[in-house]
Amino acid sequence: TLSNFDVKLLVIYAPGKGSFYPEFIPDYLKSERKITNLEYSLIMADSLKIDHIDLSTWFIKMKDTSRYCLYPKTGIHYSFYGARLAVDTIVSYCKLKYGFNLPEISWSEIKLNKNLKNTDKDIERGMNILFDIDNIEMPYQDIKIGAQDSTTPKVIVVADSYYWQLHNMGMSTRIFSKGEFWFYSKQVYPKRNNKDTWVNDFNLKKEILSKDLIMLLTTEPVLKRKYWSFIDKAYDAFFNLSGDTFKKEVEKQAEKIRNNKSLMKSIEEKATKRNISIDSMLMMDAEYILKNKPKTQPQEP
Repeated sequence: TLSNFDVKLLVIYAPGKGSFYPEFIPDYLKSERKITNLEYSLIMADSLKIDHIDLSTWFIKMKDTSRYCLYPKTGIHYSFYGARLAVDTIVSYCKLKYGFNLPEISWSEIKLNKNLKNTDKDIERGMNILFDIDNIEMPYQDIKIGAQDSTTPKVIVVADSYYWQLHNMGMSTRIFSKGEFWFYSKQVYPKRNNKDTWVNDFNLKKEILSKDLIMLLTTEPVLKRKYWSFIDKAYDAFFNLSGDTFKKEVEKQAEKIRNNKSLMKSIEEKATKRNISIDSMLMMDAEYILKNKPKTQPQEP
């Protein structure tokens, strides 16, 4: 749907410290190894041809060869150096994949410092301990971002806290143009008109179509939250799935099913299996059919 309006969609899988350092997880917390949310998401992204960047798997592959630490000892987020790699990777991908005209980026010389900054000791700060933990030296750099022009693309980034470092480096507003960070798909940064700004106050369809790129970024444990309902709300904004028109369509679809003996037999079997009423199962199936059938291109607001 977005591609019909020349709006790109990019999913970024941020690394997770638990997957990066499984050797530090106590045995009593470990369970039988099954497919993870990340592994399943990657399979589906590939099969559906959704543009995505898998930073998690990449970081694990670099674990033993990276010149600098990708994770701090006392922080939950990737290190400043790890965030720098994320910035470089996202920018390069957008230039090569989409042909975006983005400013040139350069970095100062790396300086090691045992006095950790920002998120490199965020977990330690929350531990309420009497004495500081003895940390290793961590790498730091300054970023220099070139000038934008009239063709610099605009972006909305729906993300968790793993985007804060990238946002503070200038990803949203200096690398992209007039970009916004929708933190947990709730609060918007930077603020508009210096006032607290909330996603729920927006005309979501209009906001999406005013941008060139929609970027979804989460770390592994948050994948189960499905981008904090952003996708469902965006889908609703384009196809009116919660409106009266849709409800009438569901009733029509349900009536078609009622008139088909084989379909109704299937409905009855599923209702028995799930221990719910036949009418409830019927409406669920009708809604599912409507939501998953091919859509025509929606009209621009």
